[in-house]
Amino acid sequence: MNLLSGRNILMLSGEELKQVRGALQNFLSPEMVIRYVSKMDEEVRRHVKVNWVGHKTVKVLPLAKRLTLDIICSVIFGQEAGSVREVLATDFPAMVKAALSIPVKIPFTRFSRGLSASQRIRKLLRGIAREREMLLQQQQAHGASAADNFFAYMLALRAEGAHSLTVEDIVDNAIFLLIAGYETTSVLITFMLWHLDKEPEVLAKITEEQDEIARNKGPGDALTWDDVSRMKYTWKVAMETLRTIPPIFGSFRTATRDIEYQGYHIPKGWMVFTAQSVTHLDASIFPEPSNFDPARFENNSSIPPYCFVPFGGGPRMCPGNEFARTETLVTMHYLVTQFRWKLCCKEESYKKDPSPTPLLGLPLTCKPPQKQSALLLALFIPILLHLVTRRKYASYNLPSGSLGFPLIGQTISLLRALRKNTDYQWYQDRIKKYGPVSKMSVFGSPTVLLTGPAANRFAFCNPDLIFTQTKALNALVGRSILMLSGEELKHVRSAVQGYLRPEMVTKYIWKMDKEVRRHIDLHWVGQKTLTVAPLAKRLTFNITCSVFFGEEAGPIREALATDFEALVKATLSIPVNIPFTKFNKGLSASWRIRKLLSRIAREREAALQQGRCSSTDDFFTYMIALRSEGTHLLTVEDIVDNAILLLTAGYETTSVLIIFLLRYLANEPDILGNITEEQEEIARNKGPNEPLTWDDVSRMKYTWKVAMETLRTVPAIFGSFRTAIKDIEYQGYHIPKGWQISVFLSSNSVVSLNIFLVAHYNQVGHLAFC
Repeated sequence: MNLLSGRNILMLSGEELKQVRGALQNFLSPEMVIRYVSKMDEEVRRHVKVNWVGHKTVKVLPLAKRLTLDIICSVIFGQEAGSVREVLATDFPAMVKAALSIPVKIPFTRFSRGLSASQRIRKLLRGIAREREMLLQQQQAHGASAADNFFAYMLALRAEGAHSLTVEDIVDNAIFLLIAGYETTSVLITFMLWHLDKEPEVLAKITEEQDEIARNKGPGDALTWDDVSRMKYTWKVAMETLRTIPPIFGSFRTATRDIEYQGYHIPKGWMVFTAQSVTHLDASIFPEPSNFDPARFENNSSIPPYCFVPFGGGPRMCPGNEFARTETLVTMHYLVTQFRWKLCCKEESYKKDPSPTPLLGLPLTCKPPQKQSALLLALFIPILLHLVTRRKYASYNLPSGSLGFPLIGQTISLLRALRKNTDYQWYQDRIKKYGPVSKMSVFGSPTVLLTGPAANRFAFCNPDLIFTQTKALNALVGRSILMLSGEELKHVRSAVQGYLRPEMVTKYIWKMDKEVRRHIDLHWVGQKTLTVAPLAKRLTFNITCSVFFGEEAGPIREALATDFEALVKATLSIPVNIPFTKFNKGLSASWRIRKLLSRIAREREAALQQGRCSSTDDFFTYMIALRSEGTHLLTVEDIVDNAILLLTAGYETTSVLIIFLLRYLANEPDILGNITEEQEEIARNKGPNEPLTWDDVSRMKYTWKVAMETLRTVPAIFGSFRTAIKDIEYQGYHIPKGWQISVFLSSNSVVSLNIFLVAHYNQVGHLAFC
């Protein structure tokens, strides 16, 4: 390998390794990969059109290898389709085959042919690098430069003194990137298709995710970084593929001096070999390791360090993992949305040569998808899952009750009770029939209903229950704090709580005061009658936009308001993505909201880096600043998902509390008199148009007591869900992994502050109730 690829990063150590690795990591960082998505999209589209469309059968492995080569040629070398690519395509496979051959140069051997191919490739790439060097010098002479490929990027860094690599060294590292990306990504794509043929349920979920992204694209629109960031389930499938069939069978390291491991001596010059499959298939780490289960990666923090290492680990971890992730996801998008496939040979197996290689190259029959079939599949899968569930849990001591009809369960009857305001009786009927612990199925998930203080303590304090909501909400909100557990949950929850703690909230009061005053002037003053519910919802929405997103009144707010209403309506819908349903409309609205908020977040990120804003200006700047300090590892997309969760959580709860607080005050004149007295006392100590302060809010003690009594009698949300991350027990009953439990909820500090402001200005204005 060293003789074939030359003096690349694998040969370096010390300060030189640090400098070169830093340069490679920067070129392959998410911030840079964002720029390459359009190139990857163009290459995948062209490849699919030429090699898949119109073909009844295809052989996946050679096509996947050629596709990854083309992507690398475009992004790394800046070479479009043409003669240079064809030369590389001819010589490169011979070089890869020789990488693990016996390094003895005898004519006609694999190693000899690989060396000859390596020399031709090196000569070709040196010529390209020299051309890029001359072009870069000309651009710099005119005060401009464009590091739009690896050669230009590395040459520009050398000119700045970031490293001292020669052109030959840069070529060697380019060849290393080509080798590293060529075999691994093509094998991953190949075996993802292999697994998807065998796992129809997994294919259905990927198809749903990718079709949703495709529906929000115009004809000919290229995928964007935001689209790739939405492919969360697809990447879980990719990781499970990497776990079961690692593209490389192991990793070698050479000892630079005599070292010890667990009491054994490893002499200088000896190699250390680790086999990834040993940990990847260890039942103590991954239960039932032979099963293909992407759900293993719902919570990455639960996997012990160095147990899942498809990209290596430590200081020599593969710097191209984000690049590989992106090209894999872009490829899967177009294959999943444009084709349905079947293995031509069901007994197809694979060998390791040295990478996993299907014996026949994985021949598939492929055809365009039939929408009607997809709809039938979407309806059939829940029924199949229901039957499997019954059989799987036959030996469990489950609570009494019924899961009802597949996917629907008791959802419709519960929603009907909620709309009729008979949900309390609905719960009481279940408790009377089945007892305080019972099983049911709501919002697409098997659920155990728990009641009473002991149940609340169990739900809120058990570390094996993660705070979650319905499947619909998870699909609409994305990877928010509701989806996390363990150490990752601890870090992110601490960050979110930090933004919402009283010390921070004191800084937002003037914004809330401004929004409430503006709202009352526009919608309450001068009106003889008004409808509170829509006004309260719009007020809480406006406050959230101002405090969390830093967005004042304008077109962005209006765009968010329209889509957000559709998203909220879909949170308690049945999570089946059928066109024109409430859930389908909510998914589309969620995508548009994410796209808009992602743009705002990236603008805030750039402003923060340039010193044009503060880390406490809004939720985005706060979370991005904490990430740069190492407090958490959330991407911008993850931060956006958590922002949507905060918007969703605060929207309904606060507005409902305001609505029913006013309703009670209309019927309780004594209480209204007490609140009015408290608020007018605060107003008498304020100057004209002087905003409320934290001290003013702290004095509204009676008002908050009224709010708490309102929350007791009319809870803002009917219940809370937790999901079991492993099999657990409660009062002798089994609650299987993945099942939900349902309990009841309370409120939070930001809700209270909004209530104080509304109550103050309503009472000071002497509003009467119809």
